[in-house]
Amino acid sequence: GGTHRGHMIRRSAVVSFHQDSVQRISLTDMEERTGVSYHRLYNWIRRFDLEVQPGGDRLIFLPESTVTEMERLVAMERELQKRGLSFGEAASKLGVQSRTIDSRVKMGVLEELPVCGPDGTRYVTRASVQKAIAQPDLMTRRRPKRRGR
Repeated sequence: GGTHRGHMIRRSAVVSFHQDSVQRISLTDMEERTGVSYHRLYNWIRRFDLEVQPGGDRLIFLPESTVTEMERLVAMERELQKRGLSFGEAASKLGVQSRTIDSRVKMGVLEELPVCGPDGTRYVTRASVQKAIAQPDLMTRRRPKRRGR
């Protein structure tokens, strides 16, 4: 800086701001801590109506209760990913569309996990996907035969 006194900030204000920001966790910090994208975390905040503290220019701070809830949601999603595959992942692995996965769940070919992910993602068990890979005829579409052909 210059010598214009109108733009000077008291040292105590800077020190106090720094101490507050070190103690508080921002949404960006949470992204780095959990490995979940900023946008997914933000969507969870909106979906579950979690409390946030605005921190100024596009900066969101999280109170301890929100941090705890988000860590619980991340752990729940990781547990689901250990036990199963999302419909999209299963479809990709089996080479079919996601709606085919849904129909095979309804037919009983694939087994759906009873709990959805935090963002509503549905999962099927890894064992049932492995079974479907081993028996590809379970995933083929059975069309009725046409008469006269």
